[in-house]
Amino acid sequence: MAPITYTISTVDSLEYKRLICGRTDDITKLLGHISAGHSVALFGERRIGKTSLPWPQRAKWAGAITLFLLAVWIYIHVHPTSQAHPFNFPDGVVTIRIPATLEQGEQGVAVVSFHNTSQTQPYSITLSLASTDIQFKQNV
Repeated sequence: MAPITYTISTVDSLEYKRLICGRTDDITKLLGHISAGHSVALFGERRIGKTSLPWPQRAKWAGAITLFLLAVWIYIHVHPTSQAHPFNFPDGVVTIRIPATLEQGEQGVAVVSFHNTSQTQPYSITLSLASTDIQFKQNV
């Protein structure tokens, strides 16, 4: 089997260089590499005149990131964090957890807990909640 030979030729013309985005210096370097027989793979890796992502792809990514951040903000707004209010006593700690924010017409859950820090067992715990704007319901 006879070896196959390839021939590469270039025409160094200013008119042809202008057809390729007006980058005459880059085209001159490329033609110089090709005519000298050097590898042009390194020339392509320099990303000359290329962007990392095309604009339509950047717009898609920006839209996706914006939608994700909007979803996170909506989740945080709809599910507010709770605030814990501890009240220390000689025999323990009473903690009331309530939602950080409630708007008109919304419902929230207040969780009351007692942590006994003494050796004796308490017989009863009385908790009284009073507010002119809040209607309380007891769930045991």
